Amino acid sequence: MRWKTPVIVVVLTTIGLVGGATFYVRGQVTRTLEEAITAIAPLAEVHYDNISVTLGGKIHVFDIDIRPRLANENLRVESLDIETPGLWFLLTGTRKLSDGKLPEHLRVTLNGFTVVNGGAVTESLDRVIALSAQKSGQTLMSNCGDLDYLDFKAYRRLGYQNLVFDIVAGYRFEPRGPLRAQLQWRTRDLATATIDFEFGAALPTFNDLMTSPPSLRTFTLTYQDLSITERLKKFCTEASGASVEQYIDSEVNRSDGAYQAAWGFVPGPGIRDAYRAFLVKPGEIRVQATPPAGVELQALRMFKPDDVVSMLNLRVSVNDTAVSDLSMTVANKPAEAAPAPTAKTAAKAGPSPALPHKPTPSEIIQRAQKRDPYRVVAVKDIGQHVNEKVRLTLARGTVREGLLVQVTNGTVRVERQYRSGQMVIAIPTKQIVQAEVLR
Repeated sequence: MRWKTPVIVVVLTTIGLVGGATFYVRGQVTRTLEEAITAIAPLAEVHYDNISVTLGGKIHVFDIDIRPRLANENLRVESLDIETPGLWFLLTGTRKLSDGKLPEHLRVTLNGFTVVNGGAVTESLDRVIALSAQKSGQTLMSNCGDLDYLDFKAYRRLGYQNLVFDIVAGYRFEPRGPLRAQLQWRTRDLATATIDFEFGAALPTFNDLMTSPPSLRTFTLTYQDLSITERLKKFCTEASGASVEQYIDSEVNRSDGAYQAAWGFVPGPGIRDAYRAFLVKPGEIRVQATPPAGVELQALRMFKPDDVVSMLNLRVSVNDTAVSDLSMTVANKPAEAAPAPTAKTAAKAGPSPALPHKPTPSEIIQRAQKRDPYRVVAVKDIGQHVNEKVRLTLARGTVREGLLVQVTNGTVRVERQYRSGQMVIAIPTKQIVQAEVLR
């Protein structure tokens, strides 16, 4: 019994300390939450049922009701979960955060954020969508009866009476390794999208992230269809009187303008075939990118879609089947026709200039040979010309020029110069139909 009494005392003391710490942290979290609710009171009225804190450093807030001031509607959240490094962080985290230090990992989950489809919030959003569609002058759907585009009213007609969202955002600093982050958006019974990022190593402080943002190493976007495509196929075929095969054909064979309005680009044959396969069997779409070091993501919008594909080293798969042809373009705006000349303008212009001489085919070849500084080499021998300037013609007609820096594992890497610096583009060797080297 002599040794049992000290042990019991130690156990009871430990339980008391942990319980006291947990109670203290719960009080701190409650006070912080109440301050946040007070701060947003002019915008929304917020109530919650309960708060709990675990020994592992997890905070749970249950049954949250939100009433926006500008909308006569209640928004409900099943729970808000915050995962921290542990109870000790919750005890000392305020001081660390004030010093600019980030926790080693953090994860926030919003479970069951419910919006009534047809309520004040979705009706307001529908008005915004309608104005945007009117401004663009494009109807995105012409094969679905009277359904022109997907707004919240359309989702309601497809059977989604309430929209329930689960949203997850978190990150983790690996020991002496990269920073990994994830963002997940799930609409229950509709679809889910997850983006995984990996950044180069960086110190976990606010100042480091603001002054020297870590470079993006990879990102993966995964989209999983839960029911929306099947519901849309059923609704549209019944509304238009077409068969499923006819509906899929009309979707895949959209006009360039319709694709541009809906997707932001015009897909080539490979992406269209993959889209057809997805419509036949809705499942998973995965987009992966491994941009080379030094790529400025903000500058990508200045480049053509084909260039962006190469710069990011994009890989796409549909239902685990790789899409080898990722060619895409941008729809050209129709050129305005020049006004027909009148007798008055023709008189002012004077006599028409003589038409230029039309060169013969042999003259074109001779001129090309004289002016073209490149010579053709075998594609299989392109590895012999590292550190030389090359011009590569791809199967889809795209031409890449730049300094050949590497040929390995069936991939050719070419460095191209831009105003903001240089960028390395990876090109699969099998896509090259002609290789040329500067003379």
